[in-house]
Amino acid sequence: MIDISKRIATFKSMIISARTKNQIDRLCKSEYEYLENKGYAPSTIRSFFTQYRKEILPRYKQTSQKYGWINGTNDESSIKSGVMIRGLRVPIAIQAQIKKKTKEAVNQNKIALFKGSKFEGVTINDLHRYIRTSQLLIKSDKWQNVAVGLMALTGRRPTEILKTAIFTDIGEKYQLHFEGQLKKKQGSKTDYNITTIVPSDYIIKGLNRLRKLARQKNWQSMDNGKVNSSTSKTLATSANNYLVQCLEIDQMEIKDLRKAYAEITFQRELMTNPTKSDSKSDRMNWYAKQLGHFDLETNEPTKDSESSSAHYEKFRLNEQGKAYIKANLID
Repeated sequence: MIDISKRIATFKSMIISARTKNQIDRLCKSEYEYLENKGYAPSTIRSFFTQYRKEILPRYKQTSQKYGWINGTNDESSIKSGVMIRGLRVPIAIQAQIKKKTKEAVNQNKIALFKGSKFEGVTINDLHRYIRTSQLLIKSDKWQNVAVGLMALTGRRPTEILKTAIFTDIGEKYQLHFEGQLKKKQGSKTDYNITTIVPSDYIIKGLNRLRKLARQKNWQSMDNGKVNSSTSKTLATSANNYLVQCLEIDQMEIKDLRKAYAEITFQRELMTNPTKSDSKSDRMNWYAKQLGHFDLETNEPTKDSESSSAHYEKFRLNEQGKAYIKANLID
């Protein structure tokens, strides 16, 4: 995995020295090939290119909202802007393939979930890397990376992590008390104990770090919907930059962090609790408890707990992942 910030800086120095439209176009195509040869999926490169544009384009004037070539101007900065907007994109044919593959995966999951087929799931190919990368993200100096790491390791929603969540130590290595649930099934209670994938003290320190990094964001004074809409794309980009390589998919949605969390913690529960089995009912009950799909007042499932939790059934661990849990995440 390359340091994308350093790579962008290198590309920026090359693009600034370019003098013609063709030179810029060649540099953009070469950059795509470079990232592809490094093993990145097209969807990940697409997310990277969003970062490239945000970093490079502010130095140029953008006189068009379209992604086409800007004609009718001799302004070098406008011309460079237009060429780079067009050039720093995944080829159209590849984009079509990504959309088709994503649609097929969604349809297969829907068939498995709602028509009784055997659910195969999307494999978490490299659980060790997924967890380790999430831990490293929490140490980042960028709020979006810290937030993604926390979401991956706690299963909380974006706005919960960014605004409402309060984590409290309860003396358990892989559990903490969570306050700030946004969506409630019944009652008014918004707090309960949750399982963490890594030691809880690491999570609590990570949330404190995020709060300090985000002091100037004013999320606490924003409407929850506004917090979500203003951060969702940035968070999804971070997740695709750093975690999608660990999964058997080309592109992540931010909800995938919550879905992966539910399955990872369920697999650990299977290994430590002899009363649990790898059954549909036990899996859905676990998802419901950890994701808050139950009555927080009575600690009992609601009538729609299982159907709500079923929407989060997407991932499965391979044998390597299960072995990693047994060797590293169980006392």
